[in-house]
Amino acid sequence: MAEEFIPLDEITKLEITSVGGNLYLTGWNREDIRIKELSDQDLVEKKKKILKLTFSADAIIHLPHSLTTSVGTVGGDLSIHDIKGQLEINSVGGDLSLINIDTAKIKTVGGDSLAKRVQGDLLIDSTGGDGLIDTVNGQISLRKVGGDAQLERIDGGIELNASGEVRLNFHPVPWQAYQVIAGGDISATIPDNSSAELSLISGQENITVIIGDLDLKLKESQLQQQIGEGGPVIMLEAGGKVFL
Repeated sequence: MAEEFIPLDEITKLEITSVGGNLYLTGWNREDIRIKELSDQDLVEKKKKILKLTFSADAIIHLPHSLTTSVGTVGGDLSIHDIKGQLEINSVGGDLSLINIDTAKIKTVGGDSLAKRVQGDLLIDSTGGDGLIDTVNGQISLRKVGGDAQLERIDGGIELNASGEVRLNFHPVPWQAYQVIAGGDISATIPDNSSAELSLISGQENITVIIGDLDLKLKESQLQQQIGEGGPVIMLEAGGKVFL
């Protein structure tokens, strides 16, 4: 199998149409695109300012950090590291791993979704397995998670719907929205000095709120509660217990 270096020149976007196996994308401080183990069945095509790639099996690519990238279909796992350009991903058959990226929009992930150190917004329409997200400076939207979800250190708004249990750690701010739905329990942590309007629903009639001087343990299905000076609405709806 050959290795190919493609000068960036006037290329402004990388389009990966399909990958039969796993795809590994890594940003680097060079002005060219490196494709490892390129086979005769793979397709490399340059159209104006767009480089289009198609791979029959696995693909390993190094690319400039800021290059805008779109991915069509990946049959296996997709791993992306150190990409600062905008990312758009259509379909991943296996697991998704995003580490040290800017913004990303993903439609479908068949397995688990992992993301760490996201500088902008993260949108995943559907992930069949678990969702593990750590450190997002923008907004996050996980519209359908087939398993459990854990979100740590989220600075922006949250939209989350998970079939399993949910664990959250975030800092609510007035200009954002927070809506979390879980089939199981929800356990959330926010700073003691937070100001918000709480709207909590528990399918097991078990709600606990321990924030600052507030200490509530209720055998009820719903709670509407202002904390601090009020502010953004935090909606948590659990099929099981709610702990905040």
